Amino acid sequence: MKKTLFWISIILLCGCGSNEKNDPDITKIAVDKNIDNQKIVHEISAEKKPLKTNIVQIGPNVFLEIQGEKRTVVVSSKVVRREGFLELLLCREKTKEHESILAASVDARDLHQAMLSAGLKPGNPVQFQPEYKPATGVPLDIKLRYTDSSGNNQIVPARDWVKKSMTNKTLEATWVFAGSRLVPNTIDSKSPPYFLANDGDLISISNFESALIDVSVKISSANSDLGYEPMTEKIPKLGTNVAILIEAKDKKP
Repeated sequence: MKKTLFWISIILLCGCGSNEKNDPDITKIAVDKNIDNQKIVHEISAEKKPLKTNIVQIGPNVFLEIQGEKRTVVVSSKVVRREGFLELLLCREKTKEHESILAASVDARDLHQAMLSAGLKPGNPVQFQPEYKPATGVPLDIKLRYTDSSGNNQIVPARDWVKKSMTNKTLEATWVFAGSRLVPNTIDSKSPPYFLANDGDLISISNFESALIDVSVKISSANSDLGYEPMTEKIPKLGTNVAILIEAKDKKP
């Protein structure tokens, strides 16, 4: 319960401030324009009134943040890797921490449901045979929210934590909601099908048929020229709590 309250407080506190330095001088406007000062106060106050934020918990460490018409999927995770070869941005806890920057104690089905509830439509996972077809789905904007060593709240693009091996060039590929796959239980036909993303592939950097979220271009872990590593200098210390923010990518240029 304490963990849930902690993350809810993080979600509510981040990104809700206002910049008072940019507020107009209301009195001066009224004098210069010879108009009703009270009317200006009322109109500016109405414009600055923040939208109410509602938070719905979909499952352990998976939330849906609702602000007006805006929907943001929020996943509570921790930093588990800051250097070495990468195949994932986010894995399920106790699965692939050796090749992922972040890990979260979640059920991939909850994350899938949260994304559907946010109005995001899945496409199809990557296909390798008989020919390669990239993962498809709604393009996603993924950001990371955390508190730095100085106690300041930070929100950064997730791609800024990933670089191409041996360079400082950040990941350029677009993440898409591929949706992973359900497979039948071959041991017990009466059991529900298994959701492949629960093997660990939640937000992928290399292409996986099991990935819930994948990149929309060909990136193979077998090809060293397409390898990626953490941008170590930008990533906080191991164990740092990180809220992963997932939204539909803005189509505006």
